[in-house]
Amino acid sequence: MIRQSILRLVPLGTTVRADSVIAGVLLLLCCCSCASVYVPSVRNAPLMTGKGEFQSSASFGNGANINAAYALTDHVGITVGGMYANNRAQRVNNTYRRHKSTELALGYFGHTSRISYEVFVGYGAGRGYAQDSVFGLFFFPNTQQIAEGGYNKYFIQPTFAFRPKRFFLAVTVRVTYIEFRDLMVMTDNLNPSIFPNKHSYVFEPSFTAKYFLTNKPKSMFVFAQVGFNVAKSDDIEFNMPFFMPHYNFGVGVRLLKGDP
Repeated sequence: MIRQSILRLVPLGTTVRADSVIAGVLLLLCCCSCASVYVPSVRNAPLMTGKGEFQSSASFGNGANINAAYALTDHVGITVGGMYANNRAQRVNNTYRRHKSTELALGYFGHTSRISYEVFVGYGAGRGYAQDSVFGLFFFPNTQQIAEGGYNKYFIQPTFAFRPKRFFLAVTVRVTYIEFRDLMVMTDNLNPSIFPNKHSYVFEPSFTAKYFLTNKPKSMFVFAQVGFNVAKSDDIEFNMPFFMPHYNFGVGVRLLKGDP
């Protein structure tokens, strides 16, 4: 794997060597190929309008996602979600991922005739297994990598949306703190490295387009979401992709007490 010299943090004031610069460039090119225990889920951004509103959706992309949201008051809501990914049937170039996760969040929301906004704070848990081919390009040999482990995550997720009529165009900026449990990383079938307690901060922005089919209190909607993850690790041996793309397409239903 593209390892110690790439992920080492350079203390302020030290001289940056040429090989460190080369390694940093290779990280940007190659680390998205590393086997990762963590896989991003749909950023559940219901953008509700009032007390009693309920939303539920199912989507597919990086994995199969089921999400729901309920407005406890005119400004306080709760969301739940789960994801399952298993690409065993689509194994290509020795790449395989299996992942499952759940999450729960509580937040504040509001809206005007054209604008919606919300901020949710949540907790989640998951477990993943991944194997991937890591290509060394010119300076490193190609390797086969396997990673497995569980994790807990804590996140804050603000969303801002423009809502002309039945169409929502939203930007979500999620920041996640991940605590891994018994993380195992193995390269080329050698002795595995076990990391009992490791953590990472992940920046997870996304863009969501949602369209409600009618203006009625009971309405179906379709949506698409694209985004990416940027991860930071505090350990030079810790294996996690620096960049991971995310995409999902889905359908859902909204139930209101009355028109928004």
